[in-house]
Amino acid sequence: MKKVIAVSLFSFLLFYSCTEESQFQEDQTNSFNTDAIITKQRSLMSLDIIESISQKMDEIKTAQLNSLTAKKKNSDCQKTVFVPDDYPTIQEALFAVCENGKVFVRSGVYNESPGTDKEGLFIKAIGDVTLNGGFGLLANNIKIHNFKIDNTTSIWGEVGIASESGSNGFDIKGNTIYGSGHLGIYLPYCDNASIVQNQISGDMEAGIFIDAFIFELFGIEHPFGGNTNNTITNNTVTNLIADLDNFYPAYGIVIRGDTDNTRIQGNTVNTTNGWGISLESWAEFDLYCDNNIVKNNVSTNNALNGLEVFGGGSNNVIGPNNECYDNDEIGIHLYAAKDFFSDFYDFDGDEGPTNNSVFNNSAFNNGICDIVDEGSGNSFKNNNADCTVGLE
Repeated sequence: MKKVIAVSLFSFLLFYSCTEESQFQEDQTNSFNTDAIITKQRSLMSLDIIESISQKMDEIKTAQLNSLTAKKKNSDCQKTVFVPDDYPTIQEALFAVCENGKVFVRSGVYNESPGTDKEGLFIKAIGDVTLNGGFGLLANNIKIHNFKIDNTTSIWGEVGIASESGSNGFDIKGNTIYGSGHLGIYLPYCDNASIVQNQISGDMEAGIFIDAFIFELFGIEHPFGGNTNNTITNNTVTNLIADLDNFYPAYGIVIRGDTDNTRIQGNTVNTTNGWGISLESWAEFDLYCDNNIVKNNVSTNNALNGLEVFGGGSNNVIGPNNECYDNDEIGIHLYAAKDFFSDFYDFDGDEGPTNNSVFNNSAFNNGICDIVDEGSGNSFKNNNADCTVGLE
């Protein structure tokens, strides 16, 4: 869900008088004329995904109960299951395995969208395994390793790997996710997850999305906290092209809402038709991305910004060694949310990022400017950039 920034950045740039800076202002003002429409579409899409996951979760739990009833007692479960040796489908194997058990899937093509509400499962592809669908994770501490996933037909909101809100502790590693579904990996209201060495591409709206905002936007009460202590490392998100006729430009990696102590490190994001990496606060709802670390990432050839801290957020550390280049708009953008919600929600948001540290990064050859600061009290040191605006 995105935002109107033309007014805020236009006002910010009025202080500039030289020819190059005036051209910068003109380019930036002309570049954002559709963000307001984009925003509401993304809000609704996220809620649809959560509703879809919730509906399918209920179906899986009912099926699980029926499976246990048929077996008479949980002691009939198996600690280790092989597919297709023991069961022909991944879903049947998940019904049969015990909590904290293991499911190994041999080479083949599986046309299904399995889900589980059992804690502590280790689900691993051994060999060349293609899943035409997606995984639904409805319990804590589940590991998903080494699958190829086409999310186009996933029953989990067209998401490759999706979790139930409030489930925690996932280990998602070494998967390849592609297709024309909505999202690659979606974890709402999640703590202590590790997302490592995955490859994501395709016609979808976001590659990796950790979310703690959607319920607040619609005034839905919930028992969950925000997101904290998640790790997103050494992933590759490339050629992510969202359908602009129906949704919004794509995100490579986005953390949104009340999200703290996330480490985003060593990722490569390139060639999206939207944003590379985004830390997205919503000051209007008192939901901030604070105390996160973003380092050693490459974000390049994106149609909008390479790396952004949007709408608030403080004490984030951006650096060292992020490289943001050849993006169509701004390389690194600390980005105020002035007047964004006024068109739709009659809110008066005017807060920018504060007290963040941006150091030892490289940003160059970006279409509008390399580093722009619209916040206050942010520290910039030893960054390599040809064009900078607003840096203290």
